[in-house]
Amino acid sequence: MKQIESIKELRKICQKPVIKSNTFYPRMVSRKVSIYITKLFLYTNISANNVTLLMILIGIIASIFLGVGEYFYSLLGVFFLQFWFVLDHVDGEIARYRKQSSVKGVFMDLLNHHIIHPLVFIFVGVGLYKNLGDFRLLLIGTFIVFSLLLQDLINLDRKEASQVKKIKRLNTTNENDIKKGLFKKIIQVIYKFPGIMNIITFAAIFNQIYFVFLFYGITFPIIIFLKIIYNLRIPEGKL
Repeated sequence: MKQIESIKELRKICQKPVIKSNTFYPRMVSRKVSIYITKLFLYTNISANNVTLLMILIGIIASIFLGVGEYFYSLLGVFFLQFWFVLDHVDGEIARYRKQSSVKGVFMDLLNHHIIHPLVFIFVGVGLYKNLGDFRLLLIGTFIVFSLLLQDLINLDRKEASQVKKIKRLNTTNENDIKKGLFKKIIQVIYKFPGIMNIITFAAIFNQIYFVFLFYGITFPIIIFLKIIYNLRIPEGKL
């Protein structure tokens, strides 16, 4: 059997380079668990990209369980969703250990999020529709999914715009100011993963997914609209 370093050493090799950039939940919860799974995988020939593919599969399974519309299956769904998020750290840890970091790996990891984030809400909407028979729930789910995808596109477009010619720092000051604000932190917790995932988890446990779904359906489009308005404040600049 392969000789793999201790958990303590693996944390230094696999987690230390990125741990400071992690938010509270990954740092205090997910990373605590992920390193043990990483060590198990290191005894095998499973690559970082293989773990990413497994992660996508787990995310799809989680979404399907959430779409059943029954309490027990909702609990299974959020359990698999939490496991999916842990694996989201495992693939990077394996890549750092085996020096397998690549453009393809980054692409697959981003693709995983673009698939699973909206899929969760699609199936939550389906589950609620099956229970309540209200077609408007599917429409609300569509608004949420559109908002999630638009949020990712806004971030991508802003990054691309900032790299055009010499305007790389055109939005730096305002962005740094906002990051220091309480409002920005609240938005990150409520409207981004893992915050969304944890809110859905608590909602499933207390059987309140319906109200959380309505909350996101009403507020998410508003937040995205405000985000677009804010980003339109980018100063004019000659190319």
